[in-house]
Amino acid sequence: MPGNDVGLPKLVPTLSPFKKLACVFCRGRKIACGPPDPEGPDNACNQCQRRSRTCEFVSEKRRGARPTS
Repeated sequence: MPGNDVGLPKLVPTLSPFKKLACVFCRGRKIACGPPDPEGPDNACNQCQRRSRTCEFVSEKRRGARPTS
């Protein structure tokens, strides 16, 4: 029956405190850029921590229309 959702679990979106964009290394390799390890010495993603790399994020956004000249 429509409107009868008794017993079904409600899906609640969870908010993540981590950045949605991948770091430069993960974006270049097209791999998943996961959250940092809480026991890690710096705030690098899990891929950069595993490879002992510095984790860098691009500060500018590339979306939108290109400026016309």
